[in-house]
Amino acid sequence: MRAILRVTCIGILLMLNACEKSRKLVPLLPDAPAGWNVEGQVTNQDVSGVGYSSMRSYVPAASIPGSSIQRVKVQILVSTRGAKDADLKNMHLVVGPAFWQQTKVNGFDAQETFVIPGESQALVVYPRSGTLVEIVVYNSKPESDSDGLEKGKSIAQAFADKIDFKQIAALN
Repeated sequence: MRAILRVTCIGILLMLNACEKSRKLVPLLPDAPAGWNVEGQVTNQDVSGVGYSSMRSYVPAASIPGSSIQRVKVQILVSTRGAKDADLKNMHLVVGPAFWQQTKVNGFDAQETFVIPGESQALVVYPRSGTLVEIVVYNSKPESDSDGLEKGKSIAQAFADKIDFKQIAALN
C-alpha cells in the first residue's frame, strides 16, 4: 500500500514539474498589439519526451477593412533533447502543405509560410536550437492575392515586434 502511495506521489510531483516548464513561457507571450485583443486563456501543453509550449490567441478589436483575417495565434515551443521530429510536429500550429521562405526577424533565423489553400500564413522564428515561436495568421476565407498576403505578413511582424526573442533564447 505504501509503495502505491509513494509511486502516486512521485507521479503527481513529476506532472506538476512538467507543467511548470510550460508556465515559465507564459510571460514571454506578447501583449496584444494595437487593434487586437487577447482571446481566452493561455493554453499550456507538456508532452513527455517531446516538449512543452504555451499558446495565446488574439482577435481583431474591430474588423480589418478589406481583410478576412479573423485570428492570430502565437506559440512558444521548446523541444526536449532527443525528441522525434514526427512527435514534435504534432505540437506545431502550422499543419498541412505549405510554401516556406527563409528570412530573418529581429536578427533571428525565421521562415515565412503560406499554407495551401491560403487559410493561414505563419512566421516561425528560431531564437535558438530546439526552440521556436510560431505566429500564425488565420483567415476566414483563402487569401491568395498579394494585398491579403502582405496584410498577413504585416500583422505577423507586428506580433513579432512585441516578443523578446533574446529572452526566449536565454531560456534554460
